Amino acid sequence: MIKYAKQFFHAARRAGFVAANPFDGVKIGSMANPNWMYFLTEEDSQKIIDTCPNAEWRLIVALARYGGLRCFAELGPLTWADIDWERGRFLVKSSKTAHHADGGRRWVPIFPEVRPHLEEAFHIAEPETGYVLIRTCCHDTNLITSFERIVYRAGLIPWAKPLQNMRASRETELAQTHPLHVVTAWIGNSARIAVKHYLQVTDSDFVKTAELKPLVAKTAYTERALEDDSQPVEQPKPAVVSPRVQKESIKRPTPVLLEDDAPNDAASG
Repeated sequence: MIKYAKQFFHAARRAGFVAANPFDGVKIGSMANPNWMYFLTEEDSQKIIDTCPNAEWRLIVALARYGGLRCFAELGPLTWADIDWERGRFLVKSSKTAHHADGGRRWVPIFPEVRPHLEEAFHIAEPETGYVLIRTCCHDTNLITSFERIVYRAGLIPWAKPLQNMRASRETELAQTHPLHVVTAWIGNSARIAVKHYLQVTDSDFVKTAELKPLVAKTAYTERALEDDSQPVEQPKPAVVSPRVQKESIKRPTPVLLEDDAPNDAASG
């Protein structure tokens, strides 16, 4: 609440309604709460899309989960003129980031998970329809309530911050295959915000790590073992040498004669 109070009085001060912001200098607590984070898997996402009652709802879920769009700020303003079918991208206009240098506009790819639902909505849209989604443009305040009902019908339990966590799930996926600066350009946030509030460690991260083979030094033994994992290769045993052979193989040192011990040929003659 302090965050919003500071923003409110800051705007009031700039407009000249108040002389000072009473919340200046008041520290805002951390907004990050790991208990609110939830990763929606592709399997559960498909269950929800299959349960949606119509094409418009399927597109809403696809744009939020796979397009990474903000609900309601970015779904509502989306028009058919913003869709660039030829280049495979669409223009997102966000009121939340309108004060940024880019004016709150960014291009987002028409991801393969989004395209079929976008095409379906386009084919059934009325000729005079300008907006892609009529429901959000009518300011449907029951969007979250209706979405949670769909989640229940899909056999799932609604999670905390359902719309934001769908967006966070998409950014987490993209960050695994694309550079972070590219991902944040598509999602419309900064790297700092992404790391603090969006990116998550998923179960698949642990599965991928568990499937990695241990790194071992390449030797003749390990190379043969890796060729056929089902047939264990016995490591060669050292040759057994009898004690007698070992004793005979030991070379005795040659004695060194000193001058006093050398034979005197003159004396013996």
